[in-house]
Order: sequence, then C-alpha cells, then structure tokens
Amino acid sequence: LAGMDLRDNNDPAHKADVMSHFGSFGRTLLTLFMMITGGIDWWDASQKLSYFQGISAGEYDREARHLMQIEQRKKWIQDVADLFSYVDIDIGGGISRDEFMTRLEDPRIQTCFQNLGIDMAVYTLDELFDMFDFDSSGEINTLEFSMAMKSLHGEARSIDIYKVRRDMRWIMRQIGDINSQLARLSK
Repeated sequence: LAGMDLRDNNDPAHKADVMSHFGSFGRTLLTLFMMITGGIDWWDASQKLSYFQGISAGEYDREARHLMQIEQRKKWIQDVADLFSYVDIDIGGGISRDEFMTRLEDPRIQTCFQNLGIDMAVYTLDELFDMFDFDSSGEINTLEFSMAMKSLHGEARSIDIYKVRRDMRWIMRQIGDINSQLARLSK
C-alpha cells in the first residue's frame, strides 16, 4: 500500500511521512509493532497512507471484528473436528458409549468441552452421550457430533433447550408406539 500511495501522491511532505513509517520492510515492521504495543496510535499510522484517509474508524473496527469472528469460527470448527478424532479411539468414524465414557473422564477433554462452551458439570456422561446420540443408535457419528456441539455450544440454557428437544423426540416416538399398539388392539 505504501508503494501505491507514494506513486499516487506527489506531495513531498506526504512522501516523507509515508517513508518514515513504511519506507522499508524494517520500518513497516517497527510501525506495526508500535501500533500493536501502543507506541503509536493505529489510526494515526494508517492515516499516513492516503489510501486509508477516506475510511472511518468504525469501518475499520467492523471489518476487524468480522475477520476476528471468522477466524474464531474456523478455530472452533477445527477444535470440534480434532476433538471428534481424539474421542473416536478406534478411528472407526463413530464414537461408542465406551469410547465416549473413557475419553470424557479425562480432565483435558472436559476442559476442551468447557472451552467449546459445554458445561460438563451440569449433566452426567450418560446424559451427554444420549444428547449426542441423536438417533439412539448407540454410536455418535460425525454429523451427530457436530450437530450436538453446535446445538450445545454456549450458555447452559442452550444445552437445556437441546436436551428438551431431544426428550420431546423420544416422547413423540413413545406416543407413536402407543398409537400403533392401540390401533392393533382395536382391530
């Protein structure tokens, strides 16, 4: 950007100002370091480049927050994938109840769940497994794992809502079974 700025702006005072902050790789690194550590204000340094002079601080902040959210989301997705791989002891592509129980007794995994926004202290391991095992097959596949992590991620009330939804599905299946039995008895 400094090169484009110098090419587009012929004012000698402006060129000297840009060169003092961005004239070489070393000066650019020093300027960036000073911006990060508070030695100079990032706004003042960026305004040395006429490219940025039409952009408001609010636009900078909004863009920076957006990029940070994207990076945090990418990290969260990678953390979830890594966690699934670790919990899947036999590398079979699914997590059995035994694998789940074994791995989730590990304090490091509990901390990982905590960092991903799931409060392990609220539920037993059996309850957590049942919430993850959406289809009640006895094994958690990658889709179930990622859906549960997404649904359970965040405040405790999110996990509570997810549990209620799962329990409602179980109740609906039970009602369906009862209706089927009643239909057979009425024949």
